Amino acid sequence: MTRTATRKRKQVSIMELFVKAIRERLESGETSVSALARESEITRQHLHRILAGTSIPSVDILERLTAALGLQVEFSEKPA
Repeated sequence: MTRTATRKRKQVSIMELFVKAIRERLESGETSVSALARESEITRQHLHRILAGTSIPSVDILERLTAALGLQVEFSEKPA
């Protein structure tokens, strides 16, 4: 497997986790698509594309969505 394919696979995995977290908040009634989009300053359509997996949010949008959801994204180095 090439490095590009490996990175892409990891990116999809991260997006799946992120979308799952958003869906959990939506399904629990903690927020709505309209409210989350408004708080994150994106359109409802863009949020729907993110949830459908047809759009990958920029770092800026990722930060706004996580802040609106009360989530925190952390990165750490992988052990050698």
